[in-house]
Amino acid sequence: MPSDSNLAVAELLVTALPQGRDGRLTAVLKPAQAQYDFVLLDCPAHKGLLLVNALYAADAVLVPVPSQDNAYAALVRTAATLAIVREYHDLPILGYLLTLTTRRSAAQAIVAALRADYPALVFRTVIPRRAQLTLDGLYQAPVGVYAPGGAAARAYHALAVEVLARVAALRPTAP
Repeated sequence: MPSDSNLAVAELLVTALPQGRDGRLTAVLKPAQAQYDFVLLDCPAHKGLLLVNALYAADAVLVPVPSQDNAYAALVRTAATLAIVREYHDLPILGYLLTLTTRRSAAQAIVAALRADYPALVFRTVIPRRAQLTLDGLYQAPVGVYAPGGAAARAYHALAVEVLARVAALRPTAP
């Protein structure tokens, strides 16, 4: 479920509910969870009610971290929100995903810092900054459909393989 400008309106509508605000998204997602193996929610990284709803509805969280200025400072705020939610809801962190990576020294410094601070939680896969990723809206399709051989599509495929392995590791094995 992609993040877009409608989320601002959704946040206002959820905030205006007289009760049950924290679990509203959980209830709305129940039919989708029965129909799909995975439901991915793309949320803004601020501490709003919509993010809290998404975290309570989640079975695990994947945190994208752009390899650009101020991203690491934003990660600290996101980690604080996660810590609060995890006090009340068992929410494993699937991992931190480096996005918008380039060969610039500033981007590489963020990559190195994240890998040093969270060695077991950072995905091996990184998502490169590519112009083709900005065309999703134009083509109304994911990059794997309109540019399947490109670096971005290959990175997302590698990420999917890595996510599946981490999800399998979270699930208890049958006796």
